[in-house]
Amino acid sequence: MAKMKLVVDGKLGLISVKSFVIILNNSIRLLQNLDRRISEERFGTINWVITHVAERYSIDVEVESKTIRGLSDFGERVLIRFVDGVDQIRKEGTTPRYFDYDDVMHVRDIVKQFGRDGVEGVRYSMDEYNRRTELTTSTQENVEKIIGVHYHALGSIEGKIELISIHKGARHFNIYHNITQRAIRCSLPKEYEADIFKAAESRKRVIATGQISYNVKGEPIRVHILKSLRFLKDEEALPSIEDILGSAPDITGDMCTEDYIRSLRE
Repeated sequence: MAKMKLVVDGKLGLISVKSFVIILNNSIRLLQNLDRRISEERFGTINWVITHVAERYSIDVEVESKTIRGLSDFGERVLIRFVDGVDQIRKEGTTPRYFDYDDVMHVRDIVKQFGRDGVEGVRYSMDEYNRRTELTTSTQENVEKIIGVHYHALGSIEGKIELISIHKGARHFNIYHNITQRAIRCSLPKEYEADIFKAAESRKRVIATGQISYNVKGEPIRVHILKSLRFLKDEEALPSIEDILGSAPDITGDMCTEDYIRSLRE
């Protein structure tokens, strides 16, 4: 179990129930998304419960993780990634690890409540781990930098498919990028649907190719798929250096393997 405090700053008697619910709902949905990605469990592993509510000059809510699926407790990792990720958006205006476009939109929906209905800001903290951050109206500019498209280019993204939505008008899937550990939204063309579902079910690494939209920081934020996925071999199925050299035992001559590889680099 792990705990986090959420504080809605503002004037009691003016903060509307609607704004408070929007802030709480978007915070929890972001936690649920992070849970699914970190645990690699399709339906998540955690139920988030309220353990304390207080009213002073603000509304203080303490939420706690309760593991409901699997044997591992991911609550601590999820909450740390949540607080650190929100802080990264606030300070750097870049997409944090494990976050995707929808997660940044959740942050935007929270920030949009500031300056209306008595809401002035939101703070998140994990006192046990000395982690804390806050969202204010100034965060809006950084959020827009992340979600806004700066340029397009043809290219490819490598990773694993983690989420598929087939809702009419919003068909898409997310590919979890191997290098950045961020989820990138991709279009879901009907002609490639079978391969996309196969990749999601098998959890194999794939390469998705198409027109990539980048934000002002040069981060890929979405891909318009233009061709079928390319399936990659499992990492354990790839040959090792020893396997490769074993197929040509005399390739190194009198050199040891380390010296031979070093000579190729020089």
